[in-house]
Amino acid sequence: MAAAKRTGLGRGIGALIPTDEGSPERPVDVFFPSEGRGGLVAVPGARLANLAPGDIVPNPSQPRTEFAKDKLDELVASIREVGVLQPIVVRPVAGEKGAAKYELIM
Repeated sequence: MAAAKRTGLGRGIGALIPTDEGSPERPVDVFFPSEGRGGLVAVPGARLANLAPGDIVPNPSQPRTEFAKDKLDELVASIREVGVLQPIVVRPVAGEKGAAKYELIM
């Protein structure tokens, strides 16, 4: 009986994970490229905007309702020192008398 040709399984981890320089991109290279890939990715319907804090309303579905004062003070100090590193995400909602309001998403 002829021996069946062995595939990747059963030949060790080296057979499953290519190690030569010509190997295709790994998933981590796609998410964290070593060199820039052209900047931001366009998201349909999304845009950057400067909003007044008063135009942003809390999300009624926010599960956190209590915040520790010391942790909140720490967050305020951090934002004053280095700014907000990740922009917030909002969606438009109807405001009073047609005023533009935005609900905080994240």
